Amino acid sequence: MRAPLLALALFTVACNDAPVEDTGPVDLRVDYPDPVEGALIFETPDLVIPAYSDIQMCTALTYTGEDVGIVHMMNYQGPGGHHLVLYGTTTPAREIPDGETWDCTATEDLQMENMEPVIFGGTLERRDDVTLNELDLPDGMAVLLQSNQRFVVQAHYINATADDILVHDEAQFEIIPEDEVETWAAPFALSSDNFVIPAGTDSYSRTFTCTWDQEPVNALFMGGHMHEWGKSFKTTRTRGDGPEEVLVDEPVWDAVYRDAPNMLEFEPGELVFEQGDALTTTCEWFNDEPEDLVFPHEMCVTFALVYPAKLPWICSDGN
Repeated sequence: MRAPLLALALFTVACNDAPVEDTGPVDLRVDYPDPVEGALIFETPDLVIPAYSDIQMCTALTYTGEDVGIVHMMNYQGPGGHHLVLYGTTTPAREIPDGETWDCTATEDLQMENMEPVIFGGTLERRDDVTLNELDLPDGMAVLLQSNQRFVVQAHYINATADDILVHDEAQFEIIPEDEVETWAAPFALSSDNFVIPAGTDSYSRTFTCTWDQEPVNALFMGGHMHEWGKSFKTTRTRGDGPEEVLVDEPVWDAVYRDAPNMLEFEPGELVFEQGDALTTTCEWFNDEPEDLVFPHEMCVTFALVYPAKLPWICSDGN
């Protein structure tokens, strides 16, 4: 029996020493539905999302058509997609050419100037193989997409699997000519990335205040955004010497809100921001991880769509 055992041992060693074939990332690219006739399509290149990663990838593009109004947004992602957002920027193509893609997970790696979201909000639906973020605006209302607008398509993925994955995202915008728009709407965001949530803490808070300095606008919808370490979220308004008014209040944050925010909708005149309104956001988190948590692994954002407004209004950490 010695010879067969030796042969088996040698065979086992040989198998263990054999090179393991690298099969590459798991292909999770999806054939998304065809857009309606005349819709604009903005897409990412094929992206490899590493195993066990929370990552944001950015691609620079330029819109070269005429000024138009976006009336319906459909942003498609593959499994693990957290968000697909288009940010306008003033960074010229000579600095970052169209089609260039890079890891923009860290704020300092964005490499773009004056980034403001083109459009956001709506519902989020997750299926087995597709994540769909959809926003359908009321009749006559649209968000501006300007001619020769430079922007980045930012794809945020959380890959909780042991395999690298291959994905491809696509934004589809239904549009109307500028002269058919009756009411312009624009993104509104109060955000902070200036926080470090200590490892092991039961409670850590960040509060910041922004002051509305424009003409009065209505809010179409409003909500808060944090991730799964959120504990509570609140947005308030103080007008002059008046009392503090609670606008958004989530005393017990549900991790489900990370992907499906509890969004408040308003009728015309129901929520109006007036010049001088002080808007305060407070985010509270816990951290059961062994490392500190920073942006974008956690976030603190009050978001809304306001009208009549043609340009985004973004306030970061009070500025």
